[in-house]
Amino acid sequence: MAVKGHHLKIQSTQGDECGFKIDTTAQLDFNLNDTAKFNIWTRIKYEVLCTGGVLSGISVYDSLNVAATTSNYTITSKSGENLVLKLLTPGNKVSQLSLNGSMNVFANLQPKKGTATSGTYNFTFTSLVIDPAKNGDIISGSATFATKGSSAEGVWDYKGTILFLPNHQAKITINGTAFTYDLQTGLAV
Repeated sequence: MAVKGHHLKIQSTQGDECGFKIDTTAQLDFNLNDTAKFNIWTRIKYEVLCTGGVLSGISVYDSLNVAATTSNYTITSKSGENLVLKLLTPGNKVSQLSLNGSMNVFANLQPKKGTATSGTYNFTFTSLVIDPAKNGDIISGSATFATKGSSAEGVWDYKGTILFLPNHQAKITINGTAFTYDLQTGLAV
């Protein structure tokens, strides 16, 4: 196995706990043989947030690109997230948490012979409240999602929302049709 073109570099760090930041990229290229090659690239930005000198949350941005070629497949995947997690009571380590931000994934699997499978998945989180005292349950807030793609089985295209309700329930709307489920049992309410 030959590894070439790789590097890992911390571009910047600042501060102690409050205001600590890291911003870095990494790239790895693996040529395993004449027909197997992998390329991985990632960027990570992380910051500790404080309010009045007291720990209040973290901000995370990352992206990951992976490309692989083998004698049978070409695979491409890109993903990213941009999230802010905050303590609702800064300084209280058992405080409820608030999550806002987005996540996305694109994946493509192309066989040398046959039909490709390709899809995108996008999520946006708005004011999700997570309660550590309730085993990390999401007790309120909402998320939107959109996914579309194709495979040998056909195509899909779904958009919707998830509204988190009390008592471990969520109202899920997919392409205009709503369902309410108990998140502990997985059963419709």
